[in-house]
Amino acid sequence: MPSTRLLMLSIGVVSLAVVGGGLYFSQVMNLAACSLCIVQRMLYISIGLLCLIAALPPVGKSGTNTFVRTMAALAAVTSVCGVGVASYQSWLQRFDIISECGINPSWWEKLVYWAGDQLPWLFSANGLCEDSAWFFLGLSIAEWSLVIFVIFFLISLSVIIRPKRKLMFCD
Repeated sequence: MPSTRLLMLSIGVVSLAVVGGGLYFSQVMNLAACSLCIVQRMLYISIGLLCLIAALPPVGKSGTNTFVRTMAALAAVTSVCGVGVASYQSWLQRFDIISECGINPSWWEKLVYWAGDQLPWLFSANGLCEDSAWFFLGLSIAEWSLVIFVIFFLISLSVIIRPKRKLMFCD
């Protein structure tokens, strides 16, 4: 069974790779990211940072299990938020015929617009949330994102509920 630190490192690396993939889609393949895509990107960055911090080697042995489990719990909660956002976007893409955009921006749209002003290369949103321009194996990007968030949640949950063991070099 892989160590908890290896699991957290894996989530962190994959999460940041997903962000890189999103940047590739928007910059190279010219697929416009929407506000919900950018919110998911923010959540992936948060999960990646939480998990990479949890994967750092321990400074002291006291409280290390608690620290890693706390970071895993934060990553699990963030993953659940990602499941919600990706589910909503998937629903918009599959079932919403008419969507009202920009009439009265929500708090998260305002956050995305502010972040886009700060770091446009990372957080610029100029696409429509209901537009699913790319599919792989029958799933849109939002649906693949939903799958990834669920996997991150399950792995984080497994780290949280693991039985306490004596800390070893690779744990």
